[in-house]
Amino acid sequence: MKKIFLLIFALSFLFSTAVLAANENTIKLTNPLKINLDSPAEIIGYVIKAVLGIIGGVALVMMVYGGFQWLTAAGNEDKIKSGTQTMIWAAIGLIFVFSSYLITATIFQVF
Repeated sequence: MKKIFLLIFALSFLFSTAVLAANENTIKLTNPLKINLDSPAEIIGYVIKAVLGIIGGVALVMMVYGGFQWLTAAGNEDKIKSGTQTMIWAAIGLIFVFSSYLITATIFQVF
């Protein structure tokens, strides 16, 4: 078994050095995200967009969780109320987050 691992290691080392030795044919990759990190405003904008994406995902999970609570309540009024409240508060939180983003974007456009 050790001989097989040693053979695999030796062959991978042999092929990797051949690939690394081919410097004349290097490939230049462009950044698919097209992120320009020159100004702090652009960095803050990308961070805000990433946070909003995460918040949207959390809101989606909370909506699904509230719907699951509501559907599996089996007539129990407390579970129905809990599921409904979870979905309502997830929607309200999402509205507040996006309205704050809208207000912030408007203020940045004015200044």
